Amino acid sequence: MKNILRLCGLLLMVGMLFLGACGPGGTETIKIGINAPLTGDIPKVGEGTKYSAEMWLEDINAAGGLDVGGKKYDVELIIEDNESKGE
Repeated sequence: MKNILRLCGLLLMVGMLFLGACGPGGTETIKIGINAPLTGDIPKVGEGTKYSAEMWLEDINAAGGLDVGGKKYDVELIIEDNESKGE
C-alpha cells in the first residue's frame, strides 16, 4: 500500500513538472553564449570576461530585462570554457 501511494505521489509530481514547463511563461529568455579561456594558459583573461559578462547581466536584470523593440526579455548567460584552445 505504501509503495502504491509513493508511486502515485511520484507520478503527481512528474505531471506537475510537465504542466509547469508547458504552460505560458511570463517573459521569454534570450540565451547568450560566452566562450572564454577559464582554464589553460590565460585563465585571467577568461575570469575578466566572465566577470564582465556577469556585471552586464546584473545591469540588465536591474533594468527589468533586455529591451528589444519595446519588449522586455530575460537574459541567461551560458559560459563555456575553451581551455585557451583555438578550436
